[in-house]
Amino acid sequence: MASLVLLVLRLALLPGCGDPPIPDAAPTLTRLELLPADDAEAWPEGQDVGAFDLLDAQGAGPAPRVTVDAPTVRVAPMRLPGGLSVDALLLEDFDGGDPFVVRVSGRFAPGDFDELRVLATSAAPGLVSARFLRGTQSVWMAAALPLVVGADATAYAFPLNVLPEGAPPFSVLELSFEASARRVGLRRVEFVRRALVGRLPDPSRGAALFEIGGDARLAVGLSALRPLEARVLVPPDGRLDFAYARPWQVVLPGRVPALRVEVTADGVERLEASYDLDEPSWRARSLDLPSFAGRTARVRVSVDDRAGGDAACVLADACVWSPGRGPPSVLLVTSDTHRADHLGVARLGVDVRTPVLDAFAARGVLFSDCQSLTNVTNPSHIAIMTGIPPRDTGIDRNNQPLAPAASTLAEAFASAGYTTLAFVSARHLGDPSSGLGQGFDRMAWPVGRAPRAADTVAHALDALDGLGARPVFAWVHVFDAHTPYDPPEDDRELYWPDDRDPYDAQLPAPDVEPSVVAEYFDGLRDLAYPPAMYKGEVTSLDAALDELLSLPRFVGGITAVTADHGESLGQHGIWYTHAGLFRDTIHVPLLLAWPGCPAGRRVDAPVSHADLASTLLDLAGLPASLGGRSLRTAVDGDWREEPRFALSANGFSASVTDHGLQLLLWLRPQKQRQMSEGYEQHEVRLFDLRVDPECEHDLSVARHDDAAALRRLLVDWMLARQDLGLSGTTLDDPSLLENLRQLGYVAGSDAPGPTLWVEDGCARCRAFQSPPR
Repeated sequence: MASLVLLVLRLALLPGCGDPPIPDAAPTLTRLELLPADDAEAWPEGQDVGAFDLLDAQGAGPAPRVTVDAPTVRVAPMRLPGGLSVDALLLEDFDGGDPFVVRVSGRFAPGDFDELRVLATSAAPGLVSARFLRGTQSVWMAAALPLVVGADATAYAFPLNVLPEGAPPFSVLELSFEASARRVGLRRVEFVRRALVGRLPDPSRGAALFEIGGDARLAVGLSALRPLEARVLVPPDGRLDFAYARPWQVVLPGRVPALRVEVTADGVERLEASYDLDEPSWRARSLDLPSFAGRTARVRVSVDDRAGGDAACVLADACVWSPGRGPPSVLLVTSDTHRADHLGVARLGVDVRTPVLDAFAARGVLFSDCQSLTNVTNPSHIAIMTGIPPRDTGIDRNNQPLAPAASTLAEAFASAGYTTLAFVSARHLGDPSSGLGQGFDRMAWPVGRAPRAADTVAHALDALDGLGARPVFAWVHVFDAHTPYDPPEDDRELYWPDDRDPYDAQLPAPDVEPSVVAEYFDGLRDLAYPPAMYKGEVTSLDAALDELLSLPRFVGGITAVTADHGESLGQHGIWYTHAGLFRDTIHVPLLLAWPGCPAGRRVDAPVSHADLASTLLDLAGLPASLGGRSLRTAVDGDWREEPRFALSANGFSASVTDHGLQLLLWLRPQKQRQMSEGYEQHEVRLFDLRVDPECEHDLSVARHDDAAALRRLLVDWMLARQDLGLSGTTLDDPSLLENLRQLGYVAGSDAPGPTLWVEDGCARCRAFQSPPR
């Protein structure tokens, strides 16, 4: 994907790292925000070209050309956006049987419209899909859309592929609603025609992430009738970089248009280039601008249809920059579900091989006591990227995205002139589900099963290879240590002998209910097997990181390696998941390296993810625009210990760790599938991590005063919660929720409200309101 994007008509001089001197010849990078040229036509809006009313003329039932498959069909009011109510068809099925199907017979000419819109309500989550048929043959089907639950109607838009001129008309429109929706209301179907370019990001509204095959880039649209322009001061040895694509939404059968790029200055100097738009994938290009050095150049991009029409494409990552000795590139690696003790150099009693990370620690700093702020992927990464704990973002689950109002680490680096890239290995961490795409020029995520670390790293290396010496902030997320713990054969054999079958029916049944063990291990007899496979996954991802961590741009730059949370491997009755806030799930590895750092140092000061964003900005010589402190003070021995708080997924529990003591407080009852024991509301556990790092001995009664003091501290922290407006709308896409369920996550529909703590006078609360007996 590619495009000339983001007109930032200023020169961003990038400061260097904190310790080494700022280079004398720092490169300059100016992003281009390409705006409509003076001769560009207005950006088109969709126009209704027809509608079909699903009610008969009397409003007593389906129209004559409409058939409905549903147990109950009746007419009832439906509320439109804005409060107006109209009569609508109401389809009901409270037994969860077959899908509701609505069929409309007629003549639908594909050349007359390119988008179908359905206005509907739904009483429960589900999917709505649409397709056209000729007779009984399906000839077009749209991707299913998640239903929005609520009383107000929602407009569901289904874009059609561009079809050849003269294609035969459709004879049947079929709408299908999953029966899980239970009750669906709908009144009319609209047919909309849009100009080709109307399917792409409108440049006058700013660039937007545009996804092609799981690779999203900050892009704008343009066409033959809507060229774009920008002006930029070209530095010495300046180069124009950009990327482009012609996505399927604007493909015209049988036609291959071209992208034209023109650079002019002083009305005399001119450089032109043309590229065939013959592929739907992103392509990157560069133009050297030596003759434009020191001049203000006009950059114009347009599409040549070659047939007199209005062909379109998208452009991304447009910038003018000058190679040179510049500020350090910055790399953040997050290893999902990676326990702190599964790192060879940590020396925490686990026999696991991580030679690559051990070597990285030898040239950097190991923080031996780092805690995450939560125990779930998206909220933890959001906390890392913003420096704001889940308490204040209001985000405690994987289907709750970050709102655009947030300020992120990627935005801070982007505003300083860095090219920002993200490559994540879990679908739910992609921008649509997490909101973490903001600030990134490019973000890639899987559309299906999570790739192995080697594949994600290869994708990142390929992207970095095309950026030359441009300063980069790159985030690479790997998912291998997450269930189902299925390492490559070589790594499997390191920790489990070939002649030992963990599923051998002759082995004694484990002393755990079969329903508690994750479905990945159905029939398991030897409970030592999953932890061994977990080790294999860690060793596998370690090897995959070698080439990335060895890149010269990062060896000479700033790199952080951490995890979003840990994992319970049977400890505390939690089997192969990360429920709860015990040490197993919030103690995470943290390794940092930067120019001039004290190589091989181990820092035992208690730190947390709350400080990671500010640390990376500080090491890059940038203002600390996000929350937290720089961890360099911990390296220097000037660290002041502060209480470390955590909030669990779905608000089940909260935790505070202070001066070696950890207190856990359950905010509501918790007993999940992979837990062999449950916890009651307001239950308290206290552990002394200095003598009991495995959290095996609860001291909440024996050391009541310590427990009471920490409980009070934790409750006060929860009551100080701020609503910063950073939580987006919770997503109820059934396919996303099913993906999360398969990964072991709880849906969390019964999550707590905005108040985390309510003292209810229960026996557990009363125990801390008076001295112990």
